[in-house]
Amino acid sequence: MAERSGLVLMCDHTYCYTPAVRQVRQFIQAGEIGEVQFVDSVRINLGLVQLDVDVLWDLTPHNLSILDFVLPEDVVPVATAAHTCGPIGAGRACLAYLSVWPSTGALAHVHVNWLSPTKIRTTVFGGSRRTIVWDDTNLSAPLIVHGQGVDRVPAGSLALDDRRQALISYRAGDTHVLALPEQEALRSVLSEFASAIRDRRSPLTSARAGIRVHELLEAASRSADNGGMRIPVSKGRQLIKGQSWVAGDRPGDIGPAEADVTADQAVDRASTPSRDSLKHIELLFSLEDACDVRFDSEELIQLDSLDAIVTSVERNRG
Repeated sequence: MAERSGLVLMCDHTYCYTPAVRQVRQFIQAGEIGEVQFVDSVRINLGLVQLDVDVLWDLTPHNLSILDFVLPEDVVPVATAAHTCGPIGAGRACLAYLSVWPSTGALAHVHVNWLSPTKIRTTVFGGSRRTIVWDDTNLSAPLIVHGQGVDRVPAGSLALDDRRQALISYRAGDTHVLALPEQEALRSVLSEFASAIRDRRSPLTSARAGIRVHELLEAASRSADNGGMRIPVSKGRQLIKGQSWVAGDRPGDIGPAEADVTADQAVDRASTPSRDSLKHIELLFSLEDACDVRFDSEELIQLDSLDAIVTSVERNRG
């Protein structure tokens, strides 16, 4: 519906807009850590035990949205499996272990838990060249890059008598604590939303990202209900950006719906969305802060379309 109307639909995957996660994304997609070999993520704390949803659906969306955000565009999940447990009899699973198999043959693992007296929010991104450790509870050093690792010695580089013994080598390397800018993630979310509207492009965390995360969660639930069976993810490959019907999913691209809009349809775009499509007027106030502008009361009444908002933001900033 958003594509047909020429609107920007964005998922509020807030963690993806933290300086740490954006730095991880930059490192991975630039090839700085080499090929991703594993991702190991832990998100545990004491509570809050929910009565209407299990821990898998409560906490894992954060981890899966981060995974979707940082991995290269051509890497997609092909299968998942989950084990859950509800030892306190609350009627919902309170701890879960989730595995995701990307198309590269690597493995991602997520552990979530409502019953831990200690709060741990750590994710390790292991690469063939470097490893990144993100500790969301460590305010002084949230992101550390390790150069140490394990390499397999190519058989061709060894003498015949040594090939059977020298299979792997342990790599030495430096450890770097990265300095990150202080930036409020929610402010970055609103800024990205406003920018996507203004530039008529897909946001960093588009609706397609939400679909991919939701499908993984559904598959994980089916796996947990069937004793941890490995469940294929059918749409993972279809939702990759190489498929024509999702072109424009990554920022800066123009999606198929916008590409096919005729001149007559483009003229009518401004009158299509209403204030209701923006959910509530508070969003306009958030956009004021994100874009460093101020709308007067008369403008707020007139901002009944995305085009009107973009025009007003540009005028106020100019």
